[in-house]
Amino acid sequence: FARQFEAHAPDDTLFYLEHAAMAATPEKRASLHSELATKHEQFAKAHAESQRINEATKSFEKALSFAPNSAQLYHNYGIFLAELGQLETAQQLLTRAQQLAPQSAATTQALDLVQAQLAKP
Repeated sequence: FARQFEAHAPDDTLFYLEHAAMAATPEKRASLHSELATKHEQFAKAHAESQRINEATKSFEKALSFAPNSAQLYHNYGIFLAELGQLETAQQLLTRAQQLAPQSAATTQALDLVQAQLAKP
């Protein structure tokens, strides 16, 4: 049902997908949670590009609620906050991303940059 609204009312799509996830079997719920995380991250990026910071933050948080072990989400949210100057929180998010994906050179580099900024007097 949610997919019928996707092109016309993306916010409604999320509403219906969230309700479908609550009623789904565990296997289907995992798939819907992954899709919800992706959609919320897409909203977060769109809000960020439009300088709607509060909405972007809420969308990143919502995405993480559906994918709490996504290194990429933690990385992207950390970069977003670092660009806003919220370095302490960015460091926490990037540290979590690094824990989840220690092989990520991009996350290591971003974390190094944030830590260097934090070390400046």
